[in-house]
Amino acid sequence: MEWGAVMAGSRQLVRPRNPRPTTTVVTCACALLVVACGTQSAFDASLEVTIVPQTPFDAAGADVVLPDVGTTGLPANFFPPPAPAFTAATRDPLSVQVSLSGEALAERGYDYTATPSIGDAVFVDGWEVRFTEYLVVVDHVRLNQPGADPSMRSVVGALVAQQDGPWIVDAHRPGALVGAAGPPESAVPLVVFRATAAGGAFDPTVRYAFSFDTVPATSPNLRNVNLASDQAGDVVEMIARRWTLLFAGTATYRGRTPSASVDPTFQNYPTTVRFRFGFGAPASYINCHNPEVGDVDSPATRGIQASASTHARAQITMHTDHFFWDETDVEGTPLHFDALAARAIGFGGDAGATPLVAMEQLVGDNPASLTDALGFPVLDRGSQTIGTMDNAPPPSYAVHSAAALIHDLRDFVAYNSRSQGHLNSDGLCFVRANGPIAY
Repeated sequence: MEWGAVMAGSRQLVRPRNPRPTTTVVTCACALLVVACGTQSAFDASLEVTIVPQTPFDAAGADVVLPDVGTTGLPANFFPPPAPAFTAATRDPLSVQVSLSGEALAERGYDYTATPSIGDAVFVDGWEVRFTEYLVVVDHVRLNQPGADPSMRSVVGALVAQQDGPWIVDAHRPGALVGAAGPPESAVPLVVFRATAAGGAFDPTVRYAFSFDTVPATSPNLRNVNLASDQAGDVVEMIARRWTLLFAGTATYRGRTPSASVDPTFQNYPTTVRFRFGFGAPASYINCHNPEVGDVDSPATRGIQASASTHARAQITMHTDHFFWDETDVEGTPLHFDALAARAIGFGGDAGATPLVAMEQLVGDNPASLTDALGFPVLDRGSQTIGTMDNAPPPSYAVHSAAALIHDLRDFVAYNSRSQGHLNSDGLCFVRANGPIAY
């Protein structure tokens, strides 16, 4: 089996973004190492799809840390962004409209409640999360003929059309389009295909394989889609460090109050933490499943089909929950923030300062035995939500078959980011790493 291929016998659950009829299911990633089974609720069993593992970069399984090359000028005429490639009123027949969305979660954040509704995304250890920006760089949007062998997910047919950026998008900013999952999700117009590379019209009887890449920010070709001028410093840093994404915001603890008798270890934990995570994790998302054709991923439900009467939607969807998972290679695991709050600068210090956590603070923190900034174990105060079964304490951030690639919590977060790219809300893609992770 080639690296990056679908693992036989492995399954993952897609968390529905909108409420749907659900059933309690047991998910077990049979081909993975360690135990990856656990009972979870609020999932639709019809949405089970295959896991896509990632590719090691060298024999030792080590990711290369690229150096900071200093400051780099922004591309000419980077601000203000140009007019959008299309609008909500654009309805060209036989066209494919490509947009990008971070879902309502990137725009509005994660509310905390002890009694979430079916399908709600919630941090089980009691945190509320709000983003201030979510920058991602995408490129090489492609439409291909279907592959000759449907069982080979990574192999598509001849290239039909391609448009190149790279484009940088702030998925936190609301877009002008209604998102694929419906309100309150919105999407940002990116690019539109109106003809094949050969100049002909798309065939409305063919479902074309849809693929795209996330790439490092580069100058002078980087295209601004919706960034404001006060984000210039962030873009310069992304270019200098070869980052594919940067996201920042604030987490506020809203769960049960710790005391000497309840969660005593957490009495000194901060209740407000700023976070800012930037890194490069270039990847290709290939032959994506299209939920608008059918919920269950199969060769018959992948790709985009042009319409003779109107446009077809191809929304690149970036899932923010992947950064907060407690397992690798299993979609929709419980979300945690305690492990990040525990490493924040200012942890256990001046109560008047708001602690800050970035990727640097996660270095050396073993996912199998998490510690706080003072060296004490991070216990598990999860399961503060009805209907969610979390890990038994202490928490274990399971790396499964990615053990050779993940050396600490920083690697863990970066690794999981590579599975965040989807099509039309929840459609999974074949994922192939396209280079080393850059910090």
